[in-house]
Amino acid sequence: MLYVMETVLLLSPTLAATGNTSTVSRLQNHFERKSFCVLVTSPHDLFSQKVNYNCKLKRINKHIVENQVNFVILIHAFKSGSCVICTCSNSCKLCVKYAVVFGGTDLNEDIKYQDKFEVMKTCLNNAVFCVAFTESLLAVARIHYPNTPAYLQQQALSYQLYNVSMNDSCKSHVSTKTPLVFLLSCSIREVKDPLFLLEDFLTWRKLATFSRDIRLLILGPVTDSEYANLFFKQMQTLIMAHHAQCTHNQDDKLHINLKSVISFPPLPGSTGIEAMNAWLSIPDGSAIQYLKPFEQSEFQELLRTETFFAMINCSKSEGMSASLLEAMACGLPVLARNISGNNAVITDSKNGLLFSQPQEFVNKAMELIIDNDLLKKLVCNAKQYVFQSHNPYKEGDFYCSLLTKYTSKVDNDFIL
Repeated sequence: MLYVMETVLLLSPTLAATGNTSTVSRLQNHFERKSFCVLVTSPHDLFSQKVNYNCKLKRINKHIVENQVNFVILIHAFKSGSCVICTCSNSCKLCVKYAVVFGGTDLNEDIKYQDKFEVMKTCLNNAVFCVAFTESLLAVARIHYPNTPAYLQQQALSYQLYNVSMNDSCKSHVSTKTPLVFLLSCSIREVKDPLFLLEDFLTWRKLATFSRDIRLLILGPVTDSEYANLFFKQMQTLIMAHHAQCTHNQDDKLHINLKSVISFPPLPGSTGIEAMNAWLSIPDGSAIQYLKPFEQSEFQELLRTETFFAMINCSKSEGMSASLLEAMACGLPVLARNISGNNAVITDSKNGLLFSQPQEFVNKAMELIIDNDLLKKLVCNAKQYVFQSHNPYKEGDFYCSLLTKYTSKVDNDFIL
């Protein structure tokens, strides 16, 4: 008997450097390890082609049949879920079974809006199962979608990072060199709130009584152009005001140094790690810098090269931050805003530090710099935690068992 490989389609709202990217990459690896054929696409890619369908669902069904897909997994209940809602008068249905993996903003934010809520409700009512990353998200899902089997599965590390980091136990990769760089890895959109700490961080840098050059690097893709315009404008304003005050208060030598870095971004023509290294090499350089995201493998390698002092998350809401988990695995201490997605991972003062207000962040960051014993404790506990609770082999077994249970064959007689 000829063995036919099952094919699963992963539909994710964006393939840029976001948390969705990490989820898709892990799921793809899990399924391919178990000999599934995996196709990955986004709604943008799927519907950018000129096809004469007045219903998105018909377009997806055509894609499913053409590629002999057996099962579909939607990442994000609203952004991907809207693609399986019939928009014509024929009451179309997806021709294979599908499941939903919640992203975080769908259950935390999108559900608050009636139009989005209705899309998610319709999507979930027809899903064979759904998966949430945290207990709090699982509870929300079970309240609103009681007829859909809901499962809890925390996000895992990638296989490569898990295997590499396992070998260095409690080893820290914290940079103690000058400058001390705090890393904020997030997409530039309102829910990630990259402006939250800027003013207080600059004030802290200006008033710091210890002789350390502290800096903040914001690293991530622009996913909301309207918000990004506001972000860059306010960032420019804050940096210019900070440098103007420093120039007024300090000596002539500092004034000369600041003149070379006062523009934002201060490194025209350079990109990626080259730009970061150029910025870090400037004495008394700009306290805050933004760069586009690095390649994932490059980023994870950087986390292990004693480039950064700590990782920050200041999101208004979060499903489960992949960058926090990666930093914890790589031996970097983490400071995160005290929200449900973050406190599901971080126990304050045990495996990381939580803050609610910018000044609280400053106080805890200062404590982390001064207290080396605290830093070592947080790093060691964080590594042990992620290896126990975010194991990719366990996550892979979980998803593959569900997929095997629910996989269905395409109905070849389905009328498009």
